[in-house]
Amino acid sequence: MRAAALRNYRQLLAAGFHGRRTALGARMRDERTGVDVDLLGTAFEGDERALDRSRRARGLLPVIPLAHLILMKVEGGRSQDDADVVELLKAGASAASVARYLHRTWPELLSRFRRLLARARAERKTRPRRSLPAAGAEPWLTRTPSARAARVRSARRGR
Repeated sequence: MRAAALRNYRQLLAAGFHGRRTALGARMRDERTGVDVDLLGTAFEGDERALDRSRRARGLLPVIPLAHLILMKVEGGRSQDDADVVELLKAGASAASVARYLHRTWPELLSRFRRLLARARAERKTRPRRSLPAAGAEPWLTRTPSARAARVRSARRGR
């Protein structure tokens, strides 16, 4: 484990996390909140730059920028990584900022990121719709609009 990762491991232990070292770093968990943290070593210079920037930010532990987290997830390529990227995008991560960051840092990942972005957009737009009653269905089985909704529609029509 590299010196910085070991230092972070010790900081997490001091903050109340429990866990163990792994071949690539450490797997930690805060039992109180249920938060899992993976500490990973790296050989990628972009990861080191992201960590350096995060160390300059305030806080006990360095946290990488969201765009770099997404880069790591896209590069990882596991199905859970893909699902995480989709959820981050659906939760409001800026696709434009991430795309610019990938373009500067690792342009080969852009096509994979764009596929995940398309998936996130498709999932965001997909919402269950109420089905229409079948032809000849009994009138008491159909949904009727509420009285308030009917008043709103009437007001819009100018009645």
